[in-house]
Amino acid sequence: MVFGMATVSLIDNVNQSIKNSDFELPNPKVDLISVTDSVQSPGPVNSVSLVSGGNNYVAGGGCTTTTTGDGVGLVVSVTEDSNVVDSITVEQIGSGYEIGDPFTITGCGDGDATGTITSLHEQIIITIKNMGSENVMVSDIWIILSETSSKSMGIPFSFDSHYSGGNNYIFPGEQFISDAFPLDNTLHGFSVTGNPNRAFLSIYDHNSFADVNI
Repeated sequence: MVFGMATVSLIDNVNQSIKNSDFELPNPKVDLISVTDSVQSPGPVNSVSLVSGGNNYVAGGGCTTTTTGDGVGLVVSVTEDSNVVDSITVEQIGSGYEIGDPFTITGCGDGDATGTITSLHEQIIITIKNMGSENVMVSDIWIILSETSSKSMGIPFSFDSHYSGGNNYIFPGEQFISDAFPLDNTLHGFSVTGNPNRAFLSIYDHNSFADVNI
């Protein structure tokens, strides 16, 4: 009787082992749905035009600006004729600007020279989706951009560094979209004027890639 019970128990254990071996453990699986590189507004400044030359300006760079819009961080360099600004170029691109935003050049002179935003730089937007059955920490998802014709590979960066959605995890079936961000040589391995055409995603032992829509 005892031997019979032990035999039944052994068979049950073997059957359970077979079930366990047939069960596929979940793996992290986050895919790149899309990567776009296009002008987004608001955004960083690409070009500006002069409206008024002001007074007592000195030619050079590092001229800070203010605007009535939401943009911040635009710094320009100026040339002058008789201390009146006659041309301006973008030195630091800033963020949060709209085409047509007026600005005042507050550094380098009396603070009365003015200009306007004429164009914006392109920005990257990345969409990812959890295609697996396991929760994945957003900070564990890494992206790297590349440009295939020149065989240039960028610097890996975390999706979390450009995501302000406030979620620590991406759950199965969820789709997250990054904030729009300009390229930066130090952070991404491509300058703001770069044109990567492929993106790779890596998490644990899973990776994915997608073409950049330009």
